[in-house]
Amino acid sequence: MSIHLLGRNVMQADSARIAGCNQATVARTPHNFLQTVNKRACDYIYWPSERERRELRRLYYEKYRLPGVVGAIDGTHIPIQAPHLNKEDYINRKRFHSINAGVIADFNGRIRWVSTKWPGSAHDSRVFKTSSLYTQLKTGELQGVVLGDSAYAAKTFLLKPLGAPKNEKVVISKVFRGDSWGHSISETRYNRAVCSARAKVEHCFGALKRQFHIFHGECRYEPRRAGEIIVACCILRNMAIGEREAEDYDPPPNYDGEEEEDYICTPDKEGSKNDVARAKAFMHKIIEEYF
Repeated sequence: MSIHLLGRNVMQADSARIAGCNQATVARTPHNFLQTVNKRACDYIYWPSERERRELRRLYYEKYRLPGVVGAIDGTHIPIQAPHLNKEDYINRKRFHSINAGVIADFNGRIRWVSTKWPGSAHDSRVFKTSSLYTQLKTGELQGVVLGDSAYAAKTFLLKPLGAPKNEKVVISKVFRGDSWGHSISETRYNRAVCSARAKVEHCFGALKRQFHIFHGECRYEPRRAGEIIVACCILRNMAIGEREAEDYDPPPNYDGEEEEDYICTPDKEGSKNDVARAKAFMHKIIEEYF
């Protein structure tokens, strides 16, 4: 019944009718199911091991010439019903109530990190920066480079596309193609590589929402329970990948992840001056050596 609710986004009464039981039973079942599945979260959603990191670095480098990369990060808004408390906090930029779920997916679409504690009004960069993963990457406790879009600040562990030069008009509605913003050929190649490689996390979102139709409409639960549902679906998605189930999501033809965006660009000024300088030096070193 729980899989039916998650996969079909049906009303509890409909699931009860199909299962031949009363609605009270259906109402209790998802809670028990979610608790059981989420207890196994660390078994299925975890940072890649040293061996896995080596393989992921190889895959990203061979296809995109991006060294050290183990995954890509982005946020996706999961619609929820207006909560009883702090409902204004959950209204996102598109004016509907949501949870801003932060996700890192690797080259194979496996989810390596998920955060569901922030409401829709929270910016993608805030979701990441306040996480324990961010601290672990910053301190070197965990290793690997992730790819982000312009919503994130560049770090020595996060690569993003280069923005417009300071003397150019900043356009944030679409990821540019070519060097119309005054970038060199190497910088343009770097930007295209980052944008194309980031498509992996967009593909992950598409596959997750295709597999679990509960994300197609409004998730009719309070934020805490909705967060549990998101995590459970991520676990089940990773289980499916582990079992090598056939992919049920096909990206549009010629899709490379360069979609129209409506986010606010995050300037690379987060942290100390030394942090900013190191992040810029890291990015330009990669451009000079690999592009």
